[in-house]
Amino acid sequence: MRLGPTPSSPPPSPPSPPLPTGLWACLPGPPRRVERRVGSAEVWRLEGEGFIVWAKRPRPGRGFSQEREALTSWGLRGAPTLLAAEGGWLLLSDRPGEAVEALQGEARRRAFIAAGAWHRALHEGAPALGEPAAEALSLRVSAAARRAQGLAPDEVITTLCAQSRLGCDLPESVWRRGRCHRDVHPRNWRLGAEGLSVLDWEHARVDLTLADLVKIVGELPDPEDSAAFLEGYGALTALEAEALGALSALHALNTLVYGLRHGDPALIALGARLTRRQGVAYSP
Repeated sequence: MRLGPTPSSPPPSPPSPPLPTGLWACLPGPPRRVERRVGSAEVWRLEGEGFIVWAKRPRPGRGFSQEREALTSWGLRGAPTLLAAEGGWLLLSDRPGEAVEALQGEARRRAFIAAGAWHRALHEGAPALGEPAAEALSLRVSAAARRAQGLAPDEVITTLCAQSRLGCDLPESVWRRGRCHRDVHPRNWRLGAEGLSVLDWEHARVDLTLADLVKIVGELPDPEDSAAFLEGYGALTALEAEALGALSALHALNTLVYGLRHGDPALIALGARLTRRQGVAYSP
């Protein structure tokens, strides 16, 4: 029988991201502090002597290629720098700053105005051609209706699709295609010494620019935030407001159905709120 203290087990190794070897080689040095952040994508903060970088692996799909394309080809100011990309992972520079969601009062209002102006510049920077907006919107509505079958009530599907299709009757001149972030929300904004930073470009692609505004006008609980953003973005014409209403109806249906399909209570609640905002009665 062995007498004396039992040897203790070695402490477990701290967690680290499963990066490809090539990305580890791109780090300025060995990370001394590693933290995983909770979110839809796998995100790690790596801090070492004199540096902070972020390792991100978007969810399977187009996220990796879309974020890589936006960060390398769009000439974005205020976005992270893509340091390297390999095996579905992105290595990104740090963009220090305070989370805009945490700001209050006049500082918050100014940040939202700056965000509106930033996204207007993004949308106007590189106009793009594509299929007629009416045709594109009609296809999106039909696809949304198919996905909703068996998940959302028929009345909700019919009403929201009808509201969305109103956009198909608007003049083509109302619509504009351009580079879009496609997740425009204060959770993706930081305000630092160099101004506004916009993060998380995995959804970015060329799209109808008004689609970038649906979360701003529909999801923010404080209407003063939406008003400040639009002050910086620029007032919408009456026809643009109609077009945004059509896109907001489509966003409501897509959000609700995604939540129902994946059993996500938070998204179901958000989808229900957006649906009611469109004047359609629905309770989960």
